[in-house]
Amino acid sequence: MFGSLADYFTRSRIEKENPKRQKQFLSWEKIDKIVLVIDNASSLSKHELDKFIDSTKKNIEVLFLEPKSKQASYGDWKCLTKKEKSFLGLPTEQVFSDLRNKKYNLVINTAFGHSLYAANLISAIPADFKCGANNLYGELDLIIEKKDQNIVSYLKDVIKYLQMIRTT
Repeated sequence: MFGSLADYFTRSRIEKENPKRQKQFLSWEKIDKIVLVIDNASSLSKHELDKFIDSTKKNIEVLFLEPKSKQASYGDWKCLTKKEKSFLGLPTEQVFSDLRNKKYNLVINTAFGHSLYAANLISAIPADFKCGANNLYGELDLIIEKKDQNIVSYLKDVIKYLQMIRTT
């Protein structure tokens, strides 16, 4: 029952948020502020990912989803733990409020393990362009298949596709 209710709220939020947003395909050169959504179910080498983030020369904020954990795993990433999860398993209103106060050019969703939670987050993030591999609720503008579970490998594929986009 709670799963159906959470699913209903997710669909409603996305239907409400998506039409208000000005979707805009952006080339990699025009992107400077990115939010990266990762979950703790992903294969992750933090050192490798931090090194990759530095190499992009972009302003990248990481949202690390670990809604079953009591404590944040990393101090330099925004970790969303049990405290930021409602009884339906969705982000709290405080999380939504914090996200709405920021503006990004790009959202990249790599989260597979917590798709309802991630879909709600992504729908609330003000960004011109949203991409990822998991688009269950229509929250993304571009879907790029994730061939393996390695996040850095996937992000390199995403950048490759974004570099192909040409805008005027």
